[in-house]
Amino acid sequence: MNDTQHAARKVMVISLDGATWDILQPWMEAGYLPNLARLVATGASGRLTSTIPPVTVPAWATFQTGMNPGKHGLFHFTRYQPGTYDTPLVDATSIAPPTLWRILSNAGKRLATINVPMTYPPRPVNGIVVAGLLSPSPRQAFWPPELYDEVVAAVGPYQVWTSIDAFDYLGVEGFVERVTALARGRAATGRYLFAREDWDFFMVHFQATDIIQHALWAWADPRHPDFAGKPEEEKAQVRGFYQALDGWIGELCALAGDERLIIVMSDHGFGPVMRRLYLNQWLLNEGLLAAPRPSSVRGRLLGWAEEAVRRADVFKLRRRLIRPRGRGDRLVQWIKRDALIRWSETQAFAPSGPFFGRIYLNTVGREPQGIVPPGAAWEALRERIAEGLLALRDPANGQPIVEQVWRREDIYHGDRAAELPDLVVKPAAGYQIVTEFRRGLLVEPVPGFHSGTHRMEGILALHGPGIRRGVLLEGASIADVAPTILHLMGLPVPLNMDGRVLEAALDESFRAARPVRFVEAEERPTEAPPPTEGYSDAESAEVKARLAGLGYLS
Repeated sequence: MNDTQHAARKVMVISLDGATWDILQPWMEAGYLPNLARLVATGASGRLTSTIPPVTVPAWATFQTGMNPGKHGLFHFTRYQPGTYDTPLVDATSIAPPTLWRILSNAGKRLATINVPMTYPPRPVNGIVVAGLLSPSPRQAFWPPELYDEVVAAVGPYQVWTSIDAFDYLGVEGFVERVTALARGRAATGRYLFAREDWDFFMVHFQATDIIQHALWAWADPRHPDFAGKPEEEKAQVRGFYQALDGWIGELCALAGDERLIIVMSDHGFGPVMRRLYLNQWLLNEGLLAAPRPSSVRGRLLGWAEEAVRRADVFKLRRRLIRPRGRGDRLVQWIKRDALIRWSETQAFAPSGPFFGRIYLNTVGREPQGIVPPGAAWEALRERIAEGLLALRDPANGQPIVEQVWRREDIYHGDRAAELPDLVVKPAAGYQIVTEFRRGLLVEPVPGFHSGTHRMEGILALHGPGIRRGVLLEGASIADVAPTILHLMGLPVPLNMDGRVLEAALDESFRAARPVRFVEAEERPTEAPPPTEGYSDAESAEVKARLAGLGYLS
C-alpha cells in the first residue's frame, strides 16, 4: 500500500465543555444555532459517552490518550496515593501514557492547542500550547513563554476562568455577560493563533459552556423543575450566550475552509441538579466512618466554627473573584472533611470530589491506618456499602438518591486501575454527591448558584471531506476521538488505545482508500508519576480556590 492512500488530513477540533444535545438540538431546530445545525446536517454526529466519572480530569486524560482511566489512573482533580491519606492536585505531568500531542509531534505534525484541560504545565510540542483550567495564571499557560506577550498584544488580556459563585451577586444578566466575555476572548485567541500558520492539528476549547451550565441550567433546560418560573427575558439572555458561541464556531469553521476536517465535541453532558448527598455523612451514619457527632462537644465546637466562617463569608464574596480563598475558607474545608475523620476507627471513606462519589476501604497494608484486612470480610464490606447506597432514599421525597454503584474492576482495566476507587457511586438524576460534613445533614438542596451538573452523554459532530452527510453515530465514546483523529491525519493507531476509529462516520471511498492501520505502543512507565512539583504553595491555593469556586472541590 503506497503512502498516497494514507494522505494526511488537517484537523480542527472545537470543544465545548459539558455541551449536550439536550438543549442544543431544540435551539438548532428553532434556528438559533445555524452553524452547529449546518455541521450536523452536512456531517456525522451523535452522543459521545464520557468516562466514569464524567468529570474534567479523567475525561480529558482519556481524550488525550485514547485509554480508559485504568490506564492513566486519574479520577478527579486530586489523586489518590496508596500509603497516605493525602490527595495532591493533578496536572498534565500526571498523565503517564503518551498523549495525542506527543504522538502528533513525534510524527512531525504541527499543532496548536488552546485552553484544553489537563495541559498545564504546558510541555514543549511541535507547535504551541495555551494550557487550560489548571494554569495558576494566564502567563504561565503559554508555551513557548514569549507567546503570551504576543497574544495579549494582538487580542487583549487573556483570561483563564471565571467563578460560578459570582452568579450570587452578579445576577443572570451580569453573569451571562461575564461568561460571554470569557468565551469571546477564547474565540479571539483561537482566530489569531489559527492564522499564525498552516497547522496540521488545531484545537480550541471553550470552558465557558460548563461554567454557565453549572450556574444557569435552570434557565436553559425545560426539564429542570424551576425552568417554568424563570423570567423569559433571563432565559433569552442565557440562550443568547449560545447564539454568540454559535457565531464564533461559524467564524472558526470559515477559517478552516472546505478541505480541513472539523470535529465539534464535549467531554461530558449536563443535566438538572436539585439536591445533594453528603457521602461521608452517610458512611458516618452507617458506623463505617469515625468522626465526632454533631451532639458531641467537639462536634458542637466545629459546627459553631463552620457557621461562623459561613457568616463571615457573606462579606467577602467579591474578593473571591480576584484572589485565592482566605484562611477562613480553608478552615471551613478542613472542618467539614478531613479534620473530622478518626482514621484508626474508620472502615471506609470518600475523598473530596463532586458529582459522582469515590469510596475507598481503609485497607490494611494500603492505607497508613488501615483496619479492614483484604479477603472475604473486605469484599463483604464493599457489598454492604453498595447495597446500602442503592437502598438509600431521600427523606424529603422518598426518591432513590443513588442510581448505580460500580466495583472498580467492573469498569476499569489497566496497570493504574489499583489507584482508582474501590467503589464508584453514580447519583440518581437530579442529585449530586459531595463529601464534606454539614453538621449532620445527609441530603439538602444545592446552593442557589448551582442548578446543573455533569452527565455521561456529551456531543460529537464531524464535518469535512470524507465524512458522511447526515449520519447519526451510535455508541461513540470519548476514548474513540484520539484514534479517530490519528486515522484522519494518516497516522497509525497505537494498539494499546482502548478507543476505536469511528469508521461509521467515514464515507466508503475514504474507508476503501485509507484502511485503519495499527502500530505497537511505545514503551511507557507503568507506575504512577510522582506528585507534581509544578505548583508553589500559593499557586496550589489559587488553583484549589478556583476549583472550589467552580464546584469541583467539595
